[in-house]
Amino acid sequence: MVIAANTKSDAVYLVAGVIPIFDELRKWMLNFVSSCYHHSDSDLVRFVVRHAVDAHTNSPLGRNVTFCSLRYRVPVHDLCTLPLPNSFLGSVFLGV
Repeated sequence: MVIAANTKSDAVYLVAGVIPIFDELRKWMLNFVSSCYHHSDSDLVRFVVRHAVDAHTNSPLGRNVTFCSLRYRVPVHDLCTLPLPNSFLGSVFLGV
């Protein structure tokens, strides 16, 4: 799955084979959410993250995960319940 380049600067990332910083930051956020969702030692942290993600809340966390779901065309549930491989955004953004 490839995200279409909308601007000349997006084309530079595609030609160079690198992920834009915007998408790198989203990857970090998704990895953090996934880590909290699955591996947090705190029941409260797991509850809050699962509620924000599963209930599609209007919280900043819920909005960010929903935004990523739409941007990368991946269901919200898959973004946070499956371990994200390091190559996730490369395959989504660059089509590799």
